[in-house]
Amino acid sequence: YTHEITSYVNSDLAANDGRISLALNDLSEASNRVEFDSKEGEFFPVLEISVSGTPDPDPTPDPDPTPDPDPTPDPDPTPDPDPTPDPDPTPDPDPTPDGSFIPVADAYVRGGSKANNNYGDHEDLRVKDASSESNDRRSYLRFDLRGISGKEVSDAKLWLYVNRKDSPSSPVPNQIYSAADDSWIESGLNSITWANAPETGVLLDEVVITETKVW
Repeated sequence: YTHEITSYVNSDLAANDGRISLALNDLSEASNRVEFDSKEGEFFPVLEISVSGTPDPDPTPDPDPTPDPDPTPDPDPTPDPDPTPDPDPTPDPDPTPDGSFIPVADAYVRGGSKANNNYGDHEDLRVKDASSESNDRRSYLRFDLRGISGKEVSDAKLWLYVNRKDSPSSPVPNQIYSAADDSWIESGLNSITWANAPETGVLLDEVVITETKVW
């Protein structure tokens, strides 16, 4: 599943230091917990970014057009004696292309009696909206995009791998929001919990999750 967040990435890069935080939430009160793989999981989240192309600033042709004075062909045209294909043609399930970003931090938080617990070292990111806050979960991700500061992003999509949901046959809405603060800590001293987590900001995108074990 992907969330399209191009406009937000561009505005945040223009206004801030190149670090962005996102919050995954569900406001349906369906009590259908969804678990995505975290950066500690097998199929970690990926922020896939395309930057608007910049033309080569030096179009000057090679000043020496002289052809190679030795046109002699390779005396040994023998093909590779081993044409055996790769025995493992299985495609990589990870859609990460060049120029993508993995979270530098991610964690989920839980309300109620677990409001001061930290789950930053878990292999999943959980999202759930129950009828009471004590069973609610929300997830946070932070990316470091300082390497592309000052550039125009033409496309930005967050890829999430859905590992499981409590009710496999029931669709679940999943929203992604901006997060108000980038200084939260994934785990350890003063790490993120429900009690100290950043407030969610503007809604950036929403998808409906119908399947599991898929991107």
